[in-house]
Amino acid sequence: MKRRDFLQIAGVSGLGLMLGCTSSGNKVQSANAEDVELSHFVFIDTNGVVTILNHKPELGQGVYQAIPMIIAEELEVDIHKINIIQSLADKEKYGNQGIGGSTSVRRGYTELRKIGATGRILLIQAAANQWQCSVSECSASNGSVSRNGSKVKLSYGELVIAASQLEVPKEVELKKSADFKILGKPTLRQDIPMKVKGEAVFGLDVELDNMLYASVERTPYMFGAVDSYNKEAIEALPGIVSTSILKTDLFGKPRQGVAILSEDYFTAYKARKQLKIEWTAIPEVYDDAKIFGAFHKEKSKKPTAQRNKNKDKTTLSNQVDTISAEYECPYEAHSPMEPMNATVWVKKDSTVEAWLPTQNGQSARGSIAEITGIQKENITINVTFLGGGFGRRSLQDFAIEAAHLSNETKRPVKVVWSREDDTNAGPFRPATLNVFKAGFDSQKNLTSFSNHIIAQIIGHQWPGADLTKIGGGTYEGAYWGYNFANYTQAGTTVQLPVPIWYWRSVYSSTNCFVNESFVDEVANHMGMDSIDFRLKHMKDERATTLINTIRKQSNWDNPAPREFKGVAFAHVFGSYSAQVVTVEKSGAGVRIKKVDAVIDCGQTINPDTIEAQIEGSIIMGLTAAYKGGISIQGGKVANSNFDKYELLRINETPEIEVQIMKNDHAPGGIGEPGFPPTPPALGNAIFKATGLRIRKLPMTEVSIT
Repeated sequence: MKRRDFLQIAGVSGLGLMLGCTSSGNKVQSANAEDVELSHFVFIDTNGVVTILNHKPELGQGVYQAIPMIIAEELEVDIHKINIIQSLADKEKYGNQGIGGSTSVRRGYTELRKIGATGRILLIQAAANQWQCSVSECSASNGSVSRNGSKVKLSYGELVIAASQLEVPKEVELKKSADFKILGKPTLRQDIPMKVKGEAVFGLDVELDNMLYASVERTPYMFGAVDSYNKEAIEALPGIVSTSILKTDLFGKPRQGVAILSEDYFTAYKARKQLKIEWTAIPEVYDDAKIFGAFHKEKSKKPTAQRNKNKDKTTLSNQVDTISAEYECPYEAHSPMEPMNATVWVKKDSTVEAWLPTQNGQSARGSIAEITGIQKENITINVTFLGGGFGRRSLQDFAIEAAHLSNETKRPVKVVWSREDDTNAGPFRPATLNVFKAGFDSQKNLTSFSNHIIAQIIGHQWPGADLTKIGGGTYEGAYWGYNFANYTQAGTTVQLPVPIWYWRSVYSSTNCFVNESFVDEVANHMGMDSIDFRLKHMKDERATTLINTIRKQSNWDNPAPREFKGVAFAHVFGSYSAQVVTVEKSGAGVRIKKVDAVIDCGQTINPDTIEAQIEGSIIMGLTAAYKGGISIQGGKVANSNFDKYELLRINETPEIEVQIMKNDHAPGGIGEPGFPPTPPALGNAIFKATGLRIRKLPMTEVSIT
């Protein structure tokens, strides 16, 4: 196979590799001052300057640096001297570019290494050809190839044109982790200085000539259609270019609104205040009580699905005592720092260019093609930096709105959501009800443990969904690795007119809280130490090692006077996570003194990023634990801005200590595993301090500072 042809490397990530081609697909003829495309991810100019491409959206999780680090490790270049660029959204070139589920590194790790290794081998082969020696006599390091046993060496820049003409090797040998020079080492991220200096371009920063701004008054009921509005009056206002009914849908249901377009955002936004809209197709109106009432109606019915482990009739026959509990978790908003926005330009020449802070540019590309009737190959998606996402930006409704409006006007249109827009419309983290029951024999040995999850299921929102099935992700965060006798996990789906979506750690964010809290209830009923109980019922060596590590780090067995500690554990997204929250009594409530965290995410890429992600997850976890919770009243969100939907502030953030386990296991996720243990560890600490078992979030039953 020659360099102009595709080399498809099979793997879970589906990454395609086209080596030695320019973006037009032609063989490189001459480099001169131009970059030579050694692969779709690696470019080297004749001066030896290396540019490595990041093909995944960067929303703060550190993938902008992590992906080039993986490639650079095998390519043998200095990570501090390379250039990093962001790719366009292009599935044919880069495979799956969506982000979510903490998958970017763990699913692409091996294939990204192969990309770097392939480049290294080609450069070594080019040097060996020039020296007329075998490749075994050559080695690569720091952007050059040396001939072993001599001082002769050639830079990558001197070799790249020749390397680009070579046949691609079918197999490549990857480095041993013991030989890593980059991976696992703290590395400064190139995107941080850009963000600090205000040089990074986020979606809200995009400015184009002749651009219109759109502010949209959407249905306040989450779903609904526009019957009529005062069109003439609004369009007569100074600075208003046009208005229109924006007809979109979400999960097959109408979610319409009135779009007001102006040449500046605030003119359009102020005009919204004078809209008079008649709404129709409004769904059945729900509030918090009615929502959880619907959940409670299902708890005595047969579950939609169930899985069982360690069935033992003999143990059950010895059961003489039971305890039970019900836990409730509310809806949560994503609330990323940068609200939803999108800039789309449907041009008169039947091409489209878009600038999107999206977690899935390929999905947006497909949606824009469907709206405009323009073929995907004529649609360019520029993925900007994202000001947070937490799963929200994997849904492309904001891009769809901009595409509709630009298709009507044939001008660039930037749609900007306000904070209230962002919170009112959702979709939200699913609310849940969990019903637990545990049984014991006369010696208080555990004889059964059951967990019934009652919730809306994300995948059940689409028309035609099979409501008899629920995915395994619905159970995620309720640790299945405990070796409990007669262990049962069941799930029941509930259909409600409240839109839900993926939220940082998704169902793990609720399941871990309820499951790890009830595990503590069981341990307390048996008179056992919380950590001892978990260790007794764990067989996974990585899990037990992690628990023993957090025990030591948190000084679990020797708390200071007036200190009380709670522990929680999670195995989610391919990683193991454990936390201990330490509180001390403060009046009638508690003060959070410290959060200790241990993470085992396998082979690490950048420890600095891992630590930052765990710290951020803990802050978000504390917010959800005792400040968060979306309240729905009269079919509308009642707390649509930060005055009533509070976030943890800097002065409220406790000391956080993060320890990263070191091993050679395959990389696990990192953006989400730090969240699930935080709320249950806090709840378990509060129980130790006050005797109050909190079974409903947010934790408003006790004062927390």
